Amino acid sequence: MRLFLIRHGSTPYNEAGRFQGHLQVPLSELGRRQASSLRERLDSQTVDAVISSDLVRARETAEIVFGVRAVETDARLRERYLGELEGLMRSEVADLFPEFLSTWRRDPSAVQVPGVEPFDAMVERISSFMETTRERFGVDATVACVSHGFLIRGLLSVTLGFSIGSLWRVAIENTSITELTVTPGQGYRAIRINDHAHLDRSGR
Repeated sequence: MRLFLIRHGSTPYNEAGRFQGHLQVPLSELGRRQASSLRERLDSQTVDAVISSDLVRARETAEIVFGVRAVETDARLRERYLGELEGLMRSEVADLFPEFLSTWRRDPSAVQVPGVEPFDAMVERISSFMETTRERFGVDATVACVSHGFLIRGLLSVTLGFSIGSLWRVAIENTSITELTVTPGQGYRAIRINDHAHLDRSGR
């Protein structure tokens, strides 16, 4: 099985430095251009299924890239729920939760802020999604999953065995492609991570 893990396009919250989590924030104009560039890049790529997070920024990205009819949604691909942080600017978070940002950068699985989804809970839904996807589509399928930055890092942690702290240092740009293969008896292998060659140096 081949898995294309695609991060959604840019949103006004991304561009303003606000935490999004489960908030329903649509793509910005930049995000739609990024998705269109990815569509052109993947135009010749055949996929057997397209599964998107049900949050609007991911679903919009998937529909631009693959077409509305091709996309199904799965809430297990949602971004990590950020509780009281959602909608706040990073500067506001620094004032309200002064130890949060340093903990987040060092080990986001250890973050303790009211309402933030425990890392283990996110891992559980990622693992559930991966198991049912393998069972449903089989070893010869190519599946595109449109999701979110933290979720993709968590998925890499689950499948490749890296600590989330180390993966936090890996950039996952908007509309980037991270590709994994799954081979029976051999497990997961990373083919590429954060491939955003369809964007220029400014991310457009």
